[in-house]
Amino acid sequence: MMVVARVVFFNHTKQHEETRHMIKFYTIEEVASALKLNRKALNTIIREGRIHAVKIGRLWRIPEAEYDRICREGIPPKQAKH
Repeated sequence: MMVVARVVFFNHTKQHEETRHMIKFYTIEEVASALKLNRKALNTIIREGRIHAVKIGRLWRIPEAEYDRICREGIPPKQAKH
């Protein structure tokens, strides 16, 4: 189930004016299933910073733009530790 959230950005050039954007999010389970990964592996990839995710309440969600990027480019490789 895709989640849609309303994000409000305030325009600082005009007092009291705001622009509303609807951003779609996917659950961890949806993305893990689409990528043929288990949930734990996807959580590890998110924790490593290889996939961008946001926390909404207690739950992590992946923005639609990030999901689209992953579909086009794949998951970035793990960075070597120095």
